[in-house]
Amino acid sequence: MDAASPAAHHAIRFVARTDPAFVLSLAGPRATLRGGVSGPHFEGDQALRAGDEARLFGRCTGAGGEALGRATLQVAPLPDGDDRGLCVTLRDAAGRVLLGPAVLQREATPTPRLEKPAWPRPTLTDTPAAWPAATR
Repeated sequence: MDAASPAAHHAIRFVARTDPAFVLSLAGPRATLRGGVSGPHFEGDQALRAGDEARLFGRCTGAGGEALGRATLQVAPLPDGDDRGLCVTLRDAAGRVLLGPAVLQREATPTPRLEKPAWPRPTLTDTPAAWPAATR
């Protein structure tokens, strides 16, 4: 998924604690996994869900860009029930494990700062005369 695409702005990102270059981005039915600096890359756009687990189907490439073919990405909740992370496993078409299982945590997103209003907010005890003119 291109970082400049509109879907990338609405993606939920998960990262590995041990390798910040290991990133899973989920945006609607699309998933992109960057397996770190030396790991494989996966891009999928078809998903199948069963219970809490999901499998995404797509194509995999090596770190050098060589095509590795079709692959599936299994995404499951963490065994301890922590809803801030996922456990992912990448498999090739024959079912061999290419990457994982790996634990990823949801990336912290910055919270936009809300500016204070230009006038003081009235309280319930203020009389209407104390309210700013725009609110009367």
